[in-house]
Amino acid sequence: MWTYDEVRMLINERKKDNEHYHSLGGGSCKQAWWTSIAAKINQRFRTSYTRWQASEKFHGIIKDYQLMELSFNGDQRGSSQTRNGERYHLEFRERF
Repeated sequence: MWTYDEVRMLINERKKDNEHYHSLGGGSCKQAWWTSIAAKINQRFRTSYTRWQASEKFHGIIKDYQLMELSFNGDQRGSSQTRNGERYHLEFRERF
């Protein structure tokens, strides 16, 4: 179970490295990037997250944000607001 501080670090690492992340292309390059992020989080918090878990957590937060945006715009598809969507909505709205 991800803690607030772990998620905060995940988001901050992605924000800090966003331009580089988007320049990687796909496949193994991005997998290596997620591996390095998971390793940083694991070292700091003594956890054992995999690259897949780090990537899935981040993309899950993006999905929650997108549902919040739909909801705010009156779109029926956004009718299920989530705690993550509420917590990180403003930050993701700035589109780092």
